[in-house]
Amino acid sequence: LGTKHASTMLVVNKFFNTSVDTGFIYFNATNIYCTQQFLFPLFTAGMGASYSSNGQYKLTVLDESLNLYVWKKNAIGFGVKLNNFNKESPVLGQYINTNIRLSKRNVLYMSYEKGYLPGINKQLIRNDMANIQLSRYF
Repeated sequence: LGTKHASTMLVVNKFFNTSVDTGFIYFNATNIYCTQQFLFPLFTAGMGASYSSNGQYKLTVLDESLNLYVWKKNAIGFGVKLNNFNKESPVLGQYINTNIRLSKRNVLYMSYEKGYLPGINKQLIRNDMANIQLSRYF
């Protein structure tokens, strides 16, 4: 956008296993993920889309996010994900995250997502996930 920075990522992967190999629902699946980030001085805005499928399911997820920079190099972010599984009614998930610079060399990352994953009974299952990470730079 004009002279502002942007970042694009495209990831494609393929699983080559079968349902006999694993209880993992993503067996023999193809996954495509694309995201676009727009970097501004006070915030980063992003949007993404992913598509996963195998012979038993098709999952499309649309993602919108906003990360606000606060207190110098700290940030708080939030976003929503619209999940469409096998063309049924879409389900909305959301998430929040933050990174807090504790010192020049230590950063604390925290995130929480109220999301959905495909289950073995061919429906979306609620999946709440939290993460706390401390990174030390040398």
